[in-house]
Amino acid sequence: MLDAVREVGLVELDSAIFTRYSSNLPDKVAGTLDTVWTRVVYIPRPENEKEINLADLIEEIATEFDAEVKYYSEAGKITVGDVTIAQKHRVPYGEDTATTIIEIVCPDGNIAYLGSGTLSSNAKDTANELISNSHTLIFGKCGKKYKPEYIFDLKQENLERIILSGNNLFFTQESRKFYDDQDTEFYLRPKKLEILP
Repeated sequence: MLDAVREVGLVELDSAIFTRYSSNLPDKVAGTLDTVWTRVVYIPRPENEKEINLADLIEEIATEFDAEVKYYSEAGKITVGDVTIAQKHRVPYGEDTATTIIEIVCPDGNIAYLGSGTLSSNAKDTANELISNSHTLIFGKCGKKYKPEYIFDLKQENLERIILSGNNLFFTQESRKFYDDQDTEFYLRPKKLEILP
């Protein structure tokens, strides 16, 4: 993310939104605040002792940079301007392999963010429903423990772009041809990553 921020020359952010806890989240928050002046840092509402400790550390870091820390609402939502971000599935840090599913609702269409593992977890139905209602699919890294590969064989006419930043998602020849034929844009990490509106 910071490379993309530097590339487009951003010097100020209204909000920096982090989607899950990890051992290096405080470093990521500090790196963001040190790179670009940020008013508000959003983090998920902590759900266990490990997350509470990380949230306390993040609040200390934010204070040093004169930023405010806010938590996702009870319903797992954040609204910034006319964009709403909703966590549809999250495994708390330290409880099994961390995974997350996020829906980003924008005026021009929805974006589905799926962490590695969510397509073959007990959240598969949630993930598939989100994909079917989105114009952009982002498949990202999430949880170092998750290694199994997932073969993507869904054919969704609604997907205009697919961004791959995880490295364990593969397409069947048939599904890749389907997306090529309908001119779906593919962005492979991080070569073509762009900041979406």
